[in-house]
Amino acid sequence: MKTVLLCALLVCSVSYSHAQSSNPNNHQLISEITQLARTIRDEASTANASTETLRSVRNDLEDALVKLRQSGGDGGNKGECFNYAYEKYFTSNSSGVATDKAIKLCRSVTDVPVLKLAFDKYYVALSSTAAMDKAGTVASLPMRNKVELLSFAFDKYYISLSSTAAMDKAKAVSQLSSGSQSCLRTLFDRYYATYSSTTAMDKAIEGCK
Repeated sequence: MKTVLLCALLVCSVSYSHAQSSNPNNHQLISEITQLARTIRDEASTANASTETLRSVRNDLEDALVKLRQSGGDGGNKGECFNYAYEKYFTSNSSGVATDKAIKLCRSVTDVPVLKLAFDKYYVALSSTAAMDKAGTVASLPMRNKVELLSFAFDKYYISLSSTAAMDKAKAVSQLSSGSQSCLRTLFDRYYATYSSTTAMDKAIEGCK
């Protein structure tokens, strides 16, 4: 767990350095963030913290990294998000309303593939607008690079739940690190030998935190 935490800190440090070079006006704040990251790294390597505490810190760092990447001006992803959301909203709204809703939604989206997957699953039973609203809620969670986790969890919940209920449950994978695929698959298989698919996935997600 400490190794995972230190890797997260390394990625954060790289992101901070990139931000520093691209926006010199934020030099002081970025220096403070970088120093804090180094302090956390040093503490994590020597502290006798519980696994629960380390996981909590790791998740907080992943959330911070998502915020940094969101503000990094990734025009490709933001443009892709807007175009996709606008298209779905425009099916039942005016162009102006669809534009406003797409802009607002995409300000908080952390992963466009997650947005698309969630929309497809919600659209089975909901209107295009309602499905996109709910998909935006899912994609606004710490979901960067977690579309495979979300898809796997959804498929297992969908065995015994509706498409909407399955996605509502599957979004809990936002609490996991993006590299938890192996853990989630292994624990689900073990629990599924005894429990229902829904209970097995609930327990697998909890076990992989």
